[in-house]
Amino acid sequence: MIYEFIDDDGELIEANFPMTDAPKIGGAYVVTNAAGVQVPATRIVSVPVVRGDPWKPYVSSRLPRNLAGVNCTPAGKPIIETRAQERNIAAKFEMERE
Repeated sequence: MIYEFIDDDGELIEANFPMTDAPKIGGAYVVTNAAGVQVPATRIVSVPVVRGDPWKPYVSSRLPRNLAGVNCTPAGKPIIETRAQERNIAAKFEMERE
């Protein structure tokens, strides 16, 4: 498992340890930096990468067809582009998403 450390110069260093030997957060360890030099470093909390908004536009089969001010497919089904648009249309028609 990869753990993150920070050295005295503020450089972020990643080191691989077995989960059974996981270093304690805040503990001082000697790890190898990107240059291949062993340096003293402190284990820090690894922050997961945030992937952003998972929202994707979709074609609604539930809303009325050919809504004014909304992009629609050739069949007239509304294309919902954003969450704000979805909320506005739902409020206009007094609908709730299930």
